[in-house]
Amino acid sequence: MNEGSIKTMEVNSASKTLFMLHYLQLWSNFVTREEKQQEALSFRDDKAQSKSLVQQLDRARQNRTRSAGIQAGSGGLDCLVFLSIFTAQDRCFKNTAVKTR
Repeated sequence: MNEGSIKTMEVNSASKTLFMLHYLQLWSNFVTREEKQQEALSFRDDKAQSKSLVQQLDRARQNRTRSAGIQAGSGGLDCLVFLSIFTAQDRCFKNTAVKTR
């Protein structure tokens, strides 16, 4: 082999190496971009799921509050009815006691 062909082989080898490095860099950029897109989609899905869970928890909390309010209201109503009956009986008893004296 003469000196010119050796230099040509070295240049060809170096250019092939540079081409392969460039190709690998492009491929890794593409893969990185795809991974980032997948992460972004996954993040959006997670965000949507967490938002949905928060909404479900809020609805459950509102339902519990509403249910507790109804229960407290009905308990209060029962108490008022009991007091009204007790007061009415007390009045009747007092009226009866006054009349019998």
